[in-house]
Amino acid sequence: MLLGVGLPKIFLGEVANIIIYLINKSPSPTLNYKSPMKEWSGRLENYKNLKVFGVLTFAHFKKDKLDEKTTRCIFVEYT
Repeated sequence: MLLGVGLPKIFLGEVANIIIYLINKSPSPTLNYKSPMKEWSGRLENYKNLKVFGVLTFAHFKKDKLDEKTTRCIFVEYT
C-alpha cells in the first residue's frame, strides 16, 4: 500500500491499522460469512465511510475570512 501511493515507511503503522480495520469489517468464512464486527457488536456493517488509502483529501481549517479554508492532505487513517 505504501509503495502504491508513494509514501515513506514512517506510515507503516497507519497501514497496519487500516488493514486490521478492513479485516474486521470483511465477511469471514469461519464466521459463516459474517464480519467480526457484526459478531462482536450485533449491528449491521456500514460500508459508506470506507475510503481509498492515499487518496487526495481536503481538511477544513477555520481561519480569517480571506485566508484559504482548506489544506490538501492524503488519507492515511480512519478515526
